[in-house]
Formats: sequence, structure tokens, C-alpha cells
Amino acid sequence: MRNLCFIGAGRHAQANILPAALAAGVDVAGIATRHRESAQAATGRFGGNPYDDWQRMLDTEACDGVVVVAQPDDQLALTLAWSARKKPVWGEKPVGCTAARVVQAAEAGRKTGTRVMVGLMKRYAPVYLE
Repeated sequence: MRNLCFIGAGRHAQANILPAALAAGVDVAGIATRHRESAQAATGRFGGNPYDDWQRMLDTEACDGVVVVAQPDDQLALTLAWSARKKPVWGEKPVGCTAARVVQAAEAGRKTGTRVMVGLMKRYAPVYLE
């Protein structure tokens, strides 16, 4: 997967997620945020096409998958929409704020045969291993 779309370009996305993706050799196809100006600023820095509507990005970009770095309440709907289009999704934690919502995201992936992954990078941090 080399050509990815991104939803969200807040502080965490710009400080960690997008730079890590570029370092891994990812091509940014598009970045969607709630405001076109912030999407344009992010694409000016990381590449890709700017969108203020993630659904338009979904309809326009031929990306291999999507990275969702949005607000927790938005994660599930975004994950379900992209999974329905058979696009692999990597989302920031939490993908759902309840166990039922997490199961719903996992079932969507199973149903469409796509990967739905959640970033839980801190599980290997020493403080969590004790």
C-alpha cells in the first residue's frame, strides 16, 4: 500500500502520523479536514490533494487505503464508509467509544474482506508492560 488518503490533519497527524507515513515511503493521495484551508496547508507540507469533504475524497481519489486521525466520535462512521468501499482502514484509537462500536467496525471489515486496523502503539511502551 503506497498511495493513501488521510482524514484529519490536526496536531497529532502533522507531528506524527503524516511524517511517519512519508518516512515509510507512502504517497499521499489526499488529505481531508473540516476546513479547506487546513487541508491546503497540510497538503502543501505533505503532498496530495486537499479536501474539506471526506466523502468527496472517497469518491475522487483512487487510493489504496485510508488513515483516519479524526475525533473519536467520528472514527466509526469514517471506518464504515471506507470499509464499505473495500478500502483498508487504519484508524487512531479509539475506533469506537463502546465495545459494540468496536465490534461493528471489525464486522464491517470481515463482511467486505478489508482490513480494519486500530493504532494502539503504546501497548509496547514499558510503562504499559509492567
